[in-house]
Amino acid sequence: MNNRSDRKNVKTFNICVDDFFTNPDIIREYSSTLDYYPNPTGRWSGVRTKALSDIDSKLNQLIVSKIMRAHYPGHKNQISWETSRVCFHKNATWVGETSNTGWVHVDDDVDVAGLIYLTPDSNLESGTNIFHLKDEWKDKHDDSEPCVGKRLLYSDSPDFDTKEYNKELKEWNDRFKLVSKFNNLYNRMVMWSGNEYHGAHSFEGYNDRERLTLLFFIGGIKVDNISPIDYVREIDKDINYIINRKTA
Repeated sequence: MNNRSDRKNVKTFNICVDDFFTNPDIIREYSSTLDYYPNPTGRWSGVRTKALSDIDSKLNQLIVSKIMRAHYPGHKNQISWETSRVCFHKNATWVGETSNTGWVHVDDDVDVAGLIYLTPDSNLESGTNIFHLKDEWKDKHDDSEPCVGKRLLYSDSPDFDTKEYNKELKEWNDRFKLVSKFNNLYNRMVMWSGNEYHGAHSFEGYNDRERLTLLFFIGGIKVDNISPIDYVREIDKDINYIINRKTA
């Protein structure tokens, strides 16, 4: 079955860093100078900029470096990555009877994904939740299922039906259990493993403005030439050795 229920494949720890940028206002102001585009097939909601690497490669490099340093602080670590996609993203509140809850999903094959919240005085409940697939769905859920209603809404299709959408959304999200919750706090950075299921808790509270975030997806990460999770866990050997010696 095509799903990410196997926790052994998680690549990094999830982290949350407040006051991420020294001057987040300048980042927000810069975002307003860029062009935004919807996804024509409805793969994701709202609008995004082009990848920052295509707009300003040096700025992209610096932001990715800052993200990686937040997970591995200190200059003793040799951190590298093969791919990165960083872009600004805007979401507005859905009007009418459409549910403003995000769809639980997992990203493409990347080591880490995450975002930085960039809307001042935002709705705290419009943050990001981390989920695990429920046990009863581990042999039935397929990540590649089409989620027809989502595609119709996100592509602004005339075939969209609110009632069917809300029914499909509830049935889909009920397959998952909430395990972590990150509130939307201005200038907060949240990063999770690329294998983690996640979704926006709510898009409500943005009737007169938009929910602005800086999204990032990073792959091929190495820390001192080993994978991130192995780097963090390699000290477990010494921990286990000391405890086993004391309890022998």
